[in-house]
Amino acid sequence: MDNVADIYPLSPVQLGMLFHTLAGETGVYINQYTCQLKGAVDSDRLRQAWQQTVAHHPVLRTAFLWEGLDEPLQVVRSQVSLPWSLLDWQHLTDPAAELATFLQRDRQRPFDLAQAPLLRLTLIRLSDTCTQLVWTSHHLLFDGWSLPLIWQDLLACYQGQQPTSRRPYRDFIAWQQQQHTAASKPFWRSQLQAATAPTPLPAARTGGRPSSSYQQCTRRLTPALTAAINAFVRGQRLTLNTLVQAAWALLLHHYSGHHQVTYGAVVSGRPASLAGVETMVGLFINTLPVSVAIDADAHLTDWLQQRQQQLLDLRQHEATPLSDIQRWRGLGNTAPGGSELGSGTLFNSIVVFENYPSTDADNLPFTVEQARYLEQSNYPLALLVLPGDALELMLLHDTGQFESGAVEHLLDYLELLLTTAVEQPQIRLSALPRLTPQQLPSPQPSSSLACVHTLIEAQAAATPHAAAVQFDDHILTYSELNQRANQLARQICAYRPDANAADSAPTRAASPPPPSAAPNIDHSF
Repeated sequence: MDNVADIYPLSPVQLGMLFHTLAGETGVYINQYTCQLKGAVDSDRLRQAWQQTVAHHPVLRTAFLWEGLDEPLQVVRSQVSLPWSLLDWQHLTDPAAELATFLQRDRQRPFDLAQAPLLRLTLIRLSDTCTQLVWTSHHLLFDGWSLPLIWQDLLACYQGQQPTSRRPYRDFIAWQQQQHTAASKPFWRSQLQAATAPTPLPAARTGGRPSSSYQQCTRRLTPALTAAINAFVRGQRLTLNTLVQAAWALLLHHYSGHHQVTYGAVVSGRPASLAGVETMVGLFINTLPVSVAIDADAHLTDWLQQRQQQLLDLRQHEATPLSDIQRWRGLGNTAPGGSELGSGTLFNSIVVFENYPSTDADNLPFTVEQARYLEQSNYPLALLVLPGDALELMLLHDTGQFESGAVEHLLDYLELLLTTAVEQPQIRLSALPRLTPQQLPSPQPSSSLACVHTLIEAQAAATPHAAAVQFDDHILTYSELNQRANQLARQICAYRPDANAADSAPTRAASPPPPSAAPNIDHSF
């Protein structure tokens, strides 16, 4: 108790992160910020600036205790020792490869949550004018919005200035404990009434299993397309966030074949009623389920307006903990301290719109280049959106469940949907472009002369819920088509008019006789 500055409870989001961390999921919620500092960097001065920054922010001196307690608590230490490493790689012939290995191993190193600070810093000298900074921390401490605020204070300390005075995170915890979220129960029950099951992950690896290895695929749209997208949302009085989330819902629909899809949307969670919340440092984010109905006959612009209104309605209830929402849906499990936490079964993918505040610093002897922020959640697929002159779309994915090629296909299709929205705003949802079977990520037979039934089996394994054939209003998914083909094959194999026919019985699925009216096979699936 001699080194305790403050003690207060955890937020519901922190409880969820603590639960998944203690569940032994390697690397989960360990975030990593890297950048290159080009110019003259005084390592001793930078270390001192970091120490001042940590001393300035209570969240950077916070540890988490739960053993023997009725409820987990976060304890702010009065003083902490800064974990600091200084490496010299100027002699290496391939520092890029060494850095990739270092970053991977660093993300696998767990933190002792009971020991503050839950961060570590590594400074790597690449040359006299280039230094690599690696800043690794646990997500329990702060969110992406807080990162540039901490960085701003660090640069101020480096220049010998005082950091910005900010309200402490404990004020938000106190505000949150005064909220009565039960009033939002009818709203969330109504929103999720049609969400009967989690939407299958798009293009997931067949038979894939969760792993501790995450990778990030990035797609940077051209400035011209980005400008066109921004002009489109302004003209339609939409937000860019609405358009991207709508595109993600359409992507889930096309890959799964479901007409009701659900994903998680990460919101800033900073209440406007709390003064100074925009400049506070801590973990404020919340993840909310978004359940979207896909009306094939709707015009795209009309449907986008509905999505905009839906997200506005959600904003009125964004303070509702996900654990409460899942409990109201009959989902949940018990976390440390007996807190009810959702098990993540409402959705399997999340969308994060990273519209964070910018920070500027003048008179620095170095520039910050090649900045990269990697965050790993307990969800196997996350879409990160970075607005700017060239819109960036990043897919963070579990390599145990996704192949890189499949993730690239997802980005291809996402870009295609955004382009179509700009070029054909009045298009009906049923007429939106779809990836062809050749473009869909799927295990392909080794032989270029593979039989049709082999191709269908491979496609059914890759996208079982996607539409395969259509006749009038009747649609068969690839899974259903494959199942019916197998049923027909078994019937044919069982038909033996005489002994000689038995010797020539077919050993694989045969094509059914053509119907009087040939079905309309949509090759766009």
